[in-house]
Amino acid sequence: MLPELTRIQGRLTSPKIRKEGKLVDASWDEAMGLVADKFSAAIREFGQNSVAFYGSGQLFTEETYTANKLFKAGIRTNNVDGNPRLCMASAVTGCVSTYGKDEPPGCYADVDDAHCFS
Repeated sequence: MLPELTRIQGRLTSPKIRKEGKLVDASWDEAMGLVADKFSAAIREFGQNSVAFYGSGQLFTEETYTANKLFKAGIRTNNVDGNPRLCMASAVTGCVSTYGKDEPPGCYADVDDAHCFS
């Protein structure tokens, strides 16, 4: 199923930036340069605690480590959080009420063939 996501009609294939009120395609260098400029401006004007990193459970360990180092050691802010608290709170509630345990089944494809969940 996951490989199909890369073929969805209308899927973004490049970064977008806003120019004159409209989102337009941008290169990665242009998009990342814009982000860096906005972060730098915010930090200069409002201090290092004016920026934050909100991570994802889909990041690799190395990416999470790098982002944490950048924000905590580089920018010197502790404004780093991940989505597990929000994402997994609802997922766990759904899994417990549906499957009776706090994690999804081992293989979603098996759901179609199941006659009973226990």
